[in-house]
Amino acid sequence: MDSLRKDVQQLGKQTSHMESKMDEFASAHNDLAMHVEQMEQKLTDTDVKLADLEDRARRNNLRLRGMPETTLPENLQAYVRGLLQAYAPEIPADILIIDIDSRSLDS
Repeated sequence: MDSLRKDVQQLGKQTSHMESKMDEFASAHNDLAMHVEQMEQKLTDTDVKLADLEDRARRNNLRLRGMPETTLPENLQAYVRGLLQAYAPEIPADILIIDIDSRSLDS
């Protein structure tokens, strides 16, 4: 009978210890879940800021479609200047600034 009592007491201690550990795990889980939510919000905010910066970076960009494939990359700037002078002659050639000229494969 005495050994049965000791076994029950031992089970009680083990159960108490397990409950304590479960409380610790639940608390740690809740902390991590809250941290994940905060990080998701920061990621969303960063995505919005990045999209805004990309939009601002493209603000003065001009996309031209239908340029002949035969136009060589080294001739793109001259070709674009010619197009702009032909279609917008009121813009003085000396204020046209072409920083980057490239050919994009996407449509």
